[in-house]
Amino acid sequence: MSRAFCAVENNDEPLAGTAPGDIQTWLGVELSGAWQARAIHSEGINDALRDVLTTWQAAGGRRMQFLKQSIPVPPTVWFAEDGVLWSWPLTTAAELAEQLKAGPPPHATRHSKPVLWVCTHGKRDLCCAKWGLPVYRAMVEDGRIRTLQTSHLGGHRFAATALELPAGLLYGRLSPDDMPTLATHITQGTLWLDRLRGRSALSMAAQAAEIAVRQHTGDIDNSDVSAAEDDGQVTVTLQGSEHAVRTEHIEGPTKLASCSGTMKASKRWVATLR
Repeated sequence: MSRAFCAVENNDEPLAGTAPGDIQTWLGVELSGAWQARAIHSEGINDALRDVLTTWQAAGGRRMQFLKQSIPVPPTVWFAEDGVLWSWPLTTAAELAEQLKAGPPPHATRHSKPVLWVCTHGKRDLCCAKWGLPVYRAMVEDGRIRTLQTSHLGGHRFAATALELPAGLLYGRLSPDDMPTLATHITQGTLWLDRLRGRSALSMAAQAAEIAVRQHTGDIDNSDVSAAEDDGQVTVTLQGSEHAVRTEHIEGPTKLASCSGTMKASKRWVATLR
């Protein structure tokens, strides 16, 4: 009997509005070594570092990831907030705690180009490694976008998934053949709507609304966007113009939600311009 993969079983679920939402700040901790199913409990992460990271993320509006590359590098901190991406060497948990309170240290590097984090967390879900690793390797081979492997991004049924920073854009159902197209969009500062799950700074409803507006207007420039919500209606402001969108979360049939065998009702966002 062949194995069922959740990314295959859910390949007809719409991507719009499926990115983790309301995240204003992303933190990445780059360490060598394998991840456990719960990456925070992986070997090499001591109790002091674990406590700092757990406390930081618990404040809300924040998301922490573990990172690695094919060729190990010294432990590194990555920090994205307000459209800016920084990195600096990871020293001690105590120093990291102070840096996260005060902001990037003076010796931090401010990156002028976007990076891509591709989920390859196979111990969390088989689909993430099966589809994520080939995508990671293809983007590294393309060479235009600095690319790292990341722990669970959420939505393994949409594997391969990836996060573009500092924009906070999440993409899904990526394949190695997609990497030239995605790299071109990233370097040009445009959105690839066909693979876009959503903008993580927005709620899931607002993500679906933004994508609907962009599909309607044809505007794919990654410019400033804002969204205001009121009882199912989202007002998206894009390039100075307001667009009213009615959103509804529709429940569908029960499907395989993860490769571990978990079954859940599928859902999708319906976004209608008014």
